[in-house]
Amino acid sequence: MAPGYDIGGREIPRQRHAPAGPASLGSPVMRTGRIIEHGWRGLRTVVTATDPAPSWLAGRPAAVRRAVVVLLATATVVGFPLCAALAARAHPGADGWVTLVGLAEVAPLALLVRHPLLAWRVGWLAALLTPLAPGDPWGSWAWDPPQIPVFVLAFTVAALRYGRPALWTMYALMVAVLWVWIPGPDSVGGTLALGAYAVLLDALAGRAGARRALHEQAELTRAEYARRAALEERARIARELHDVVAHHMSLIAVQAETAPYRHDAVPEPVRAEFASISAGAREALADMRRLLGTLRGADPPERAPQPGLDDLPALVEGARRAGVPVTLDTAGIAGVPATVGLCAYRVVQESLSNAARHAGQAPVAVTVRRDGDLLRVSVVNAAPDVPPPPRTGGHGLAGMRERVTLLGGTLSAGLDGAGGFAVEATFPCADDPEDVS
Repeated sequence: MAPGYDIGGREIPRQRHAPAGPASLGSPVMRTGRIIEHGWRGLRTVVTATDPAPSWLAGRPAAVRRAVVVLLATATVVGFPLCAALAARAHPGADGWVTLVGLAEVAPLALLVRHPLLAWRVGWLAALLTPLAPGDPWGSWAWDPPQIPVFVLAFTVAALRYGRPALWTMYALMVAVLWVWIPGPDSVGGTLALGAYAVLLDALAGRAGARRALHEQAELTRAEYARRAALEERARIARELHDVVAHHMSLIAVQAETAPYRHDAVPEPVRAEFASISAGAREALADMRRLLGTLRGADPPERAPQPGLDDLPALVEGARRAGVPVTLDTAGIAGVPATVGLCAYRVVQESLSNAARHAGQAPVAVTVRRDGDLLRVSVVNAAPDVPPPPRTGGHGLAGMRERVTLLGGTLSAGLDGAGGFAVEATFPCADDPEDVS
């Protein structure tokens, strides 16, 4: 077999190599580019960025915020005369420098709560310029003793807030100042100690950033879950209301069609009017069925009739058989529109389910009364004998509120003064549709 040919003597096509593409993400070129990009971003942040609102204490308990502010204010007030006295000792004869040096050394404490990056800048300038003051420093050390912990504290807060690029840029600038004023073996130990501390801060900042990202993702997930729950509830409401409205539309169509036969000597124009009404009703029914098919999707069609206020006694009796002591009080509910009755029934049904899950054997009082053009529904359970189990995910209350709002009503749900739970809904149920708005 000749090279380049297969067993049958056919030429093997030569493989064409694709032209070399851009460097992979793990290549040295890309890694170097990312390091340069992060370094430039960190330098820009450290030099030109402003501290955004709110402060890094936002979201923490009020007692913690007050304690931190009081502690830093006290340290600033007490530290200024101390730093000024130590500056006077380290730089005798430099009277004009004493106040300025003491103020520069303690100023980061006053700026730390709201402006940690500015506090670090002030501390860095103080570390760079303080050794220029005339006089003898503290032995081989170029700075006053209180200046170092204040500077490191500002570095800590700024690094934790602004992340890795800013952290390592600040570290490099601090090491540069260290080598400017303390060249030799002493600067090696300071560089290593500061590097170890920067690694620790980097790990803490990364953990805090991951925690923030997880919290933000959880918030987005909860918002998406609530949005989907609302959409599902609206689709379910539309499917239920279809049955109620379709019943009335069917009655209209049947009455319009049979009216000429139920009445003698109906004029031809009136017959045409009845025929037009019947055709419009049937067209509306067809449109509703098409819309219902879109909303239902893959769900099987519901064949049971939709419940109303007349079905409340059976609902309450079922809750009693499940072991929940329920009392039912209804008054003036005759003539309530079917859509309002369906929604009120669903509110009572969901409230009884919640009471059974969270209140155990606590008594439940259900009240449904019509007050003029308003229907008032109240479901109140007493305080349970044992603490209820923790609530899990669900959208029962959100679904009830969605239903009531779509009918122009209001709903409130929460703990009452006696330790129980109360759900109260109000629906407009005027006989004239124009009044329900």
